[in-house]
Amino acid sequence: MAPRASSVALAGKVKPTPGRRPTKEKAAPMGTLAVLQIHPWAEVFVDGKSQGFSAGRWAVAAGHHRVVLRNHDAFVDRSFEVDITAETTLLFTGDLKTLQSRSVE
Repeated sequence: MAPRASSVALAGKVKPTPGRRPTKEKAAPMGTLAVLQIHPWAEVFVDGKSQGFSAGRWAVAAGHHRVVLRNHDAFVDRSFEVDITAETTLLFTGDLKTLQSRSVE
């Protein structure tokens, strides 16, 4: 004899454990990398991955990163080891050949 449809449906239900709720994973803290008003333009890399071209802003996980600003036409390749903190902006602006970074709250 085939099982009744109602008994099959009941067998598939899962009862929640009392007192437990599903947990949501917290998002990693994020900061911002801003590459603005760079002359000449640059392609922006964070930890070896292209993010796009200047001028732009990118959300980056807080922590230590390697930022490379590269312009193949001008033969300029600048590399920076940076620490990005949560809810702050690391700003690059100015001449690509003499560029320095600064943190902006």
